[in-house]
Amino acid sequence: MTKEDLLYIRTELETLKKANKQKEIIDDYNLVLRILTKYKIAETLGIYVCTHASFFRDMISLLDTEVYSEDLDIDTKVADTKFYCDIENDKYIVGTGDKEEALRWKEDRVYISDFERENIVLNPYNTSKDLNGLLEVKKIFWENTLKYGQEESKQLLLSKYPKL
Repeated sequence: MTKEDLLYIRTELETLKKANKQKEIIDDYNLVLRILTKYKIAETLGIYVCTHASFFRDMISLLDTEVYSEDLDIDTKVADTKFYCDIENDKYIVGTGDKEEALRWKEDRVYISDFERENIVLNPYNTSKDLNGLLEVKKIFWENTLKYGQEESKQLLLSKYPKL
């Protein structure tokens, strides 16, 4: 996010805090979430949490073909599909283990190996359950960004959570 984005969010946060002072007690993080429903951050730090990894299998019999998905640990090397969420703007990116498929779907898919090598991808709990800690990471990021600034918040996240 740009300095202007952060300045806008801080200004809106103060306005919302003043407006809600008499009505209800809401923490800063939840107020930031309200602001972000109307304000979209275009330029982010590019920090993602891998929220899900899966492997698809085809069960072929004489009568039918059945496809099912198996959830995997996030750090697996055999995933067919992985989902990544940007912690600043909630944009999801779908990764595929098939490089040709990623090329065919250019804008809708990324190749898992390339994406994880070229971006900061956090793996808090190495599980596809509960979005792999995405909500916790977002909360810590925004609380620290408001207190210390974006770069310090980034460094705190990188020291706290393992990367893929």
